[in-house]
Amino acid sequence: MINQHLLKLAIKSSSKESGFTMMEVLVAILVSFAFMMGALQAMAINALLEVKAERQAKADFWIQEDMELVASVAGTPSSPVFCPNNGFGIRLRNILNSATYNVNTSLSSNSVQVVGPNLQLVNKDYRLVRLMSIDNNRPDILQITYRVGVPDDTDTNDRLADNQTGNTSILAENYTEFIHVDALSCSNN
Repeated sequence: MINQHLLKLAIKSSSKESGFTMMEVLVAILVSFAFMMGALQAMAINALLEVKAERQAKADFWIQEDMELVASVAGTPSSPVFCPNNGFGIRLRNILNSATYNVNTSLSSNSVQVVGPNLQLVNKDYRLVRLMSIDNNRPDILQITYRVGVPDDTDTNDRLADNQTGNTSILAENYTEFIHVDALSCSNN
């Protein structure tokens, strides 16, 4: 009898406490939804950053390739050694201005060179530009700033697109200096 009474009590109390209330279910759904939305947003941001990183890496590689070409040109001695009066920087710039070194001469000037054709980096066109300058105090050194950005043939500054707010489209930029190997052989320098 006592066991039957305890069994009835256990059944009555367990039926009231078994399962979840509607409020608990709604809270669980809302927490799950918030977690899923955060995870999906993180995945979208990750995909965007991954594309940007891939473009950046390819642009840096493109700049590195051209730097190696310029270093090769600067490291090739003349035969016989030629010592110009106005410095080796101008001579090196003139050598690089020739179409032999993959320069788009129709878009280039003495100080701005568009290097090669546009390149597509992850479904978007980009252009490599060399901005060259020679310091009057150091005429043997050719200073080159490389930039990779969205092409703009109307921009005479760097041939890369700028938007209305003044932000540039530059994806990668690198500054370096080159000196022609013949400069080391000339005694007047």
